[in-house]
Amino acid sequence: MRDSYVQLLGMFFTAVVGQRVGYKIAQKKIKTDYYNKALQNRYYLVYCPLRNLLLETHISSATIGLFFKTKIKKALELLRKSELRKALDIFKKDHKENPLYEVEFGQDFPLEEIKKVIKNQGKWADAKLLNLIQRADRSLYETRAYSFDGKSDGLLESEKFDLADYIWDQYEKLNKRLLPR
Repeated sequence: MRDSYVQLLGMFFTAVVGQRVGYKIAQKKIKTDYYNKALQNRYYLVYCPLRNLLLETHISSATIGLFFKTKIKKALELLRKSELRKALDIFKKDHKENPLYEVEFGQDFPLEEIKKVIKNQGKWADAKLLNLIQRADRSLYETRAYSFDGKSDGLLESEKFDLADYIWDQYEKLNKRLLPR
């Protein structure tokens, strides 16, 4: 009699719990497969074309380094405003201020082509990339609006540099993850 209860309990366990566990395993595999396919599409359809657009755009930058006395003055101003983290960051060795960017040689910054790629493959783009593209596009209008003659001064807006930097970083991350070494 006891063996029949054990058998009945075993059949119940196999029927109910086994199916539930199998369902959860299959569900996790489907999610993982979809996530991996989405990453591959993001790499091949978004970041590879964007990286290729930036291939012939050579950006150079210049920043202002601060003397120690100036760093102390700026840090004290920030401490008065209760911004301890920013005050300590000023004393880092690689701290620079007022970065300027310029396309030194090669093609101009390909913002219009970048927007075309995103319009065609936007469903695979991440939210940060879309926000950076919007910021870069908006900065173009603001630069023209605040210039004296309505023309560019030859410098690259920091928003465009942030966009290019993000594209390069994401391309490298996805490249390391998806391609064999």
